[in-house]
Amino acid sequence: MNARRLTRALAARAWAQQGRQALAVPAAAAVGIVLLLLVLPRMFPGAVHGSVPLPTSGAVRIGDGHGSAADAAMATALLAAPELLAIGAALISLSVSRSILGQDVSGGVVEGLLATSLRPGAIFFGYVSATFAFSLLAWAVLAGAYLGLATAVVVIGGSAVHMTGEYVATALLIPLGAMLWATSLIAFVAFVHPSWLKVTAGLNGGPVRLAGILPALAATIFTTVKPGAYRVFTWSYAGGCICAALLLMAALAALFNRERLLDS
Repeated sequence: MNARRLTRALAARAWAQQGRQALAVPAAAAVGIVLLLLVLPRMFPGAVHGSVPLPTSGAVRIGDGHGSAADAAMATALLAAPELLAIGAALISLSVSRSILGQDVSGGVVEGLLATSLRPGAIFFGYVSATFAFSLLAWAVLAGAYLGLATAVVVIGGSAVHMTGEYVATALLIPLGAMLWATSLIAFVAFVHPSWLKVTAGLNGGPVRLAGILPALAATIFTTVKPGAYRVFTWSYAGGCICAALLLMAALAALFNRERLLDS
């Protein structure tokens, strides 16, 4: 067995065990968020009268800049989509990676893989690739449902949505970077300090989860404060996440301790 076959085997097992959840949960979350944004203006009808200015940016614009309360809600949803989807990507990746790796470490699966001819780095790469692919599927469902519903509501209302290439790149690259970092971090912790992934590991592994979601939160803050710096930040963020994942893989060779992993 090599790293590629391990990746396929892990991904197939994850789909068999959690495939329905990977489709249903993100889709339900996206529908819930969009419906909430649509319902809120109706809960306070006195706050909105007639046509209102729509939030806009240089990256995405709806219609002529004016519309109904529903258009305003969906405009807000689309403007915030890259940041919200990045946080969603990090949360999905952390949950998937922690579930798969935590179970395999405690259940002896990783121990069995270490007894084969596979190097620890190859096993690490296999887990990162499999969990990233599975997380990407779940995130694609979330992003498709969220953006699709928000755009559909605007179009049905008679307006048009104008998205720039910069906006699309941001909505793709920042979440992908967040997923790569989160999956690499969980895999690294599972191999170097597996006890940190246990349920009893302080706030249910809170510090590790915080470290996993921190880049996505930082991206949200930065793009909110500096909305005109999308292009530079997007590529810098994506490149930084790739470098961080490679650094974790390199650090694994120096910090990996077989006895610590087997004793977990």
